[in-house]
Amino acid sequence: MPIEIGHVEELYRYPVKSMRGDRIEAADMGWHGLEGDRRLA
Repeated sequence: MPIEIGHVEELYRYPVKSMRGDRIEAADMGWHGLEGDRRLA
């Protein structure tokens, strides 16, 4: 049985570094992190 060590309250994606993030309900993880996060960094 897995042990819960925390939970996510809110999730944000930042498609452009240093600009306002978008609140999202769900996200896909890639080898580099969240898909679409900082794609224009």
